[in-house]
Amino acid sequence: MALLPAEQAVFPSLSVAENLLVPGPLGGGVDAGVALFPELSRLLARTAGTLSGGEQRMVALSRVLTSPARLLLLDEFGLGLAEEVVARVHAALAALVASGRTVLLAEQTLPDRGAWDYAYELRRGAVVAAHERETPPLGGV
Repeated sequence: MALLPAEQAVFPSLSVAENLLVPGPLGGGVDAGVALFPELSRLLARTAGTLSGGEQRMVALSRVLTSPARLLLLDEFGLGLAEEVVARVHAALAALVASGRTVLLAEQTLPDRGAWDYAYELRRGAVVAAHERETPPLGGV
């Protein structure tokens, strides 16, 4: 399982490279992180706590999205990210789901319908809408 909390998702006293190399099954390392977020390549030596909120989010997301975890829990991953980066993360999440991983996403906006199986809309802790992805019937008709 890999978790991306809504806040405090990086180790602020470590460099970006060190955050991407945190021991254990937390991430795929520096190369995988930079492949997903090329913007990080120029920031590897910087202390993560000095980065902008969006840059910190990319560091934390790279650890989660490149991890070998079968279950990914992401809380408000889009905080502080540009729309183009959010779209890139949505595409990465869709690829992870297609590869058989499970993603539990708490977010203000949904990715494209093809990227998820179930979606529940909550308001004040109550489910107000439930959506299930439509799948074609057996035989492809």
